[in-house]
This record gives sequence, structure tokens and C-alpha cells, in this order.
Amino acid sequence: MGYTHYWEVNKTVTPEEWKNYKAFVRKAIELIDGTRWSNCAAGDNRDTPIDEILQVNIRGGDGTGAPYVAPDETDLVNEETTAGVDTDNEPMVEDIIWLNGDAADDLDNETFYVSLDDTGFNFCKTARKPYDTIVLACVIAGEKMGVFKSWSSDASSRDEMRSGFALYYKTLENL
Repeated sequence: MGYTHYWEVNKTVTPEEWKNYKAFVRKAIELIDGTRWSNCAAGDNRDTPIDEILQVNIRGGDGTGAPYVAPDETDLVNEETTAGVDTDNEPMVEDIIWLNGDAADDLDNETFYVSLDDTGFNFCKTARKPYDTIVLACVIAGEKMGVFKSWSSDASSRDEMRSGFALYYKTLENL
């Protein structure tokens, strides 16, 4: 058991909705990666007080390398230019989103993974680590942009979700 965000991918996502959602995720990564951010979700984590400013480093799904957001179809001209690698160190070209916190600093937990092929019940346990902010922003955006049918969270208060909503709105402003 742990601090978890839940979502269900819509079965009827349009190509335009998926493209817009991936653009949102790319921009959110750009805005938060390598920055210092208030970790509102840390309130119940005994090691990190609520609102402590933490360094946020977004990595690939295994906690290393670059996060992966699939390029749009028109960008898939050359597989070798595609960002991200899978666990066999092969270039990724799957139409997925794959990110986590930084394993080098023990700030990773479960992978945030989104695929239109996975339309069932999904979840990501972030253990209230700094990457929780981007996971929550992406889950909120998923529903608002029509990619997710619904979402929920184990957050016990609106304060715990404040940083995720802040990144969600900041990303929308900068798209």
C-alpha cells in the first residue's frame, strides 16, 4: 500500500486528444525537470515536511535516462532520433508515456506509464517522492483532455494535491 494516483484510459481517445496530451506531458517535463519545487504531497512522509522545496529530476520509467513521451506520427521519420531507450538499451518508438523520479538519489518509485492500448484500471504509487507533482499534473490533464475517463488519488487533503494542480495550470499557460 502507498500513496497512489489512479486513472482509466478512455477507449475512444482521438488522435488529436492523444497528440495534445503528449504535448502537455512534454511541456510539464520541460517546466519541472531540474527545478526546485514545493512538494505538497510530502505531508505524511515522515522524512519530508509538507511544503519543503525539493529538487525534481524526471527520468525514464526505470528511474534512469531521459523520460519518454512518444513522438507524434509525423515525427517518426527516423527511429534513431527518437528520445528514450528501453531496458535493453534499444531506441523506443512505442506510442507511450514512460517516466519516473531519479533512481540515483532514491527518488524513484513506480513508473508512470500511459498507453492507449492499456484501457483498463491503471495506477502509479509515487510514495510522495518529488516526481509526484508531475504524475498528478499528468493524471489531472489526462481527464481534462479526454484521454482518461476518470482519475482519483489517495491524497487525504487538497493541500497534498496543490503542487500537482499548480504544475497543471502552469503547463496549460505555457502550451
